[in-house]
Amino acid sequence: MMNMSEREEILSDLVHLRRSLADIRRDLTKYPWDFEKPMMIISKDDFLRVLKKCRDGQITPEELTNWADAITLRDDIGFETDEMLEIIFELANPEVNGQISKGRLEEMIKELS
Repeated sequence: MMNMSEREEILSDLVHLRRSLADIRRDLTKYPWDFEKPMMIISKDDFLRVLKKCRDGQITPEELTNWADAITLRDDIGFETDEMLEIIFELANPEVNGQISKGRLEEMIKELS
């Protein structure tokens, strides 16, 4: 069984999108989504880095949606601002909020900068 430091490392990989999202999600299945309090807080800088990866074409809008979906509703991950929580929900639900466009990404980046 993995210890907490390994869980934190997996969460860090997720927050920073450091490796394959499929691998990260598989590793996270060992842990419940429900958690007493966040083990990790996503900073504005970390969040902006991932948004800019999509804007700059390093990841696709679908990958950004899948990243946001993997984070949404996780009790072990928190957000530096409420604004970030709203954006992660928007990104994770394109069928409700519309597809992610470069223009919308720029707006999100400005909102958080």
